[in-house]
Amino acid sequence: MLGTLKKVFGADPAAAGEAWWPERMEDETPAIASLLGAIKDAGERIHGKVKVTAFDYLQPAEQAAGTCDVYIFPDGAFFQALPLDTLPSTVVDLLAAATFRRTGGGTGPTAEQQAGAGPGARVAGSTLFVCCHGSRDKRCGHVGPPLAEKLAEAVGRKGLEGGITVLKTSHIGGHVYAGNVIVFSHGKLYHGDWFGGVRADNAAAFLDALLNCKAPSGAPGDYSLRSWWRGRIGMTKEQQLQCFNKGLRDIEEIGIE
Repeated sequence: MLGTLKKVFGADPAAAGEAWWPERMEDETPAIASLLGAIKDAGERIHGKVKVTAFDYLQPAEQAAGTCDVYIFPDGAFFQALPLDTLPSTVVDLLAAATFRRTGGGTGPTAEQQAGAGPGARVAGSTLFVCCHGSRDKRCGHVGPPLAEKLAEAVGRKGLEGGITVLKTSHIGGHVYAGNVIVFSHGKLYHGDWFGGVRADNAAAFLDALLNCKAPSGAPGDYSLRSWWRGRIGMTKEQQLQCFNKGLRDIEEIGIE
């Protein structure tokens, strides 16, 4: 499982509805196809690979016609009821601005582009995306939905609904590792971590381990989380292996379990 995560710098789930997700979102969802085209056309304005998926809320939410909700990670921006006709330009401009800040070079966004994108709302707390894309792979369709429900139940029992959001997402890769969970949590060592092999029957244990993670290396240095860890956003396979090995040293030297 280790090192199965490819190097990715942006994740942009655009709202859809899990019940009608087609096998290939980009082929049958005009909004996602348009966004992917805009990202491709942006060229060097955006560095790294951008993963575009659909997401759905666990509790059905009414969506105004012609709009979508958008999360952009790892930067942690959220746009609610964003008009679909502004989706490509908004996302591209925000990702380009993030690239410019990160690299300090390349072609930066113009003032007009930055103003057009707007900051969006900042995502507070932790966001957990669970792959539930059954039409793409039956394993995710079988494991994902009950896993998402159990994670949300565990969050509720802890009274953390305001600090942890659980969402269903379409295909993120690695069906064989179902259930797949991506965790974003600014300020935490597991921000941008991908996990696999999480199931409904160990969802509560997974959440507990996540909340109690204190190892300097993050999840790879946590005795419980280590076996679920697939990698971290922005890392190459070699960097993930180094982090995994450092995690073992954390366990051995610090005695973290």
